Amino acid sequence: MKELKNLFLAMLAVATLISFSACDSDDDDDDPDPVVSGDTTVVIVNSSITENTTWQTGKVYQLATRVIVESGATLDIQPGVIVKGEAGQGVNSTVLLVARGATINAMGTASAPIIFTSIADEITPEQVAAGDFQSPNLSPTQAGFWGGVIVLGSATISASDTEVQIEGIPEADTRGLYGGSTDTDNS
Repeated sequence: MKELKNLFLAMLAVATLISFSACDSDDDDDDPDPVVSGDTTVVIVNSSITENTTWQTGKVYQLATRVIVESGATLDIQPGVIVKGEAGQGVNSTVLLVARGATINAMGTASAPIIFTSIADEITPEQVAAGDFQSPNLSPTQAGFWGGVIVLGSATISASDTEVQIEGIPEADTRGLYGGSTDTDNS
């Protein structure tokens, strides 16, 4: 575990050697901050997705916190994208959560899969583009580094209540609710 922590700290130090912040049309800094590391662009995602957003091929999207695709927003993830979650446990887990009423379109291909992994994984977009989808430093059996991807909907569930809160999301955060009576829901 100490080796993994040291690897994480070393990767974090390298990823922050060169950074810049891009401003949008209203000249504020509310968009994710790209971090340039070698030939790879790493985009740090540290807030909810509230409008339609596309994650582009050739980039690594690093989740720095619980990232929620909000109701009404769509997240499109292009083939070949790598999504890496930072370490965390319980309510502090890094997770990509698609809330009820939100949409995720993630259509990888056999030659350009979308890879969801940990920041401890050293896989790069260059490897994926070359057809190498194996982590250069983690075995396929290693797990539990981050919270993963959670898609919540409004369809009927098998719980005694009509809707329930997903484990690991604070009860006060209603974006963690799932279930309902809309079996045709397409979140």
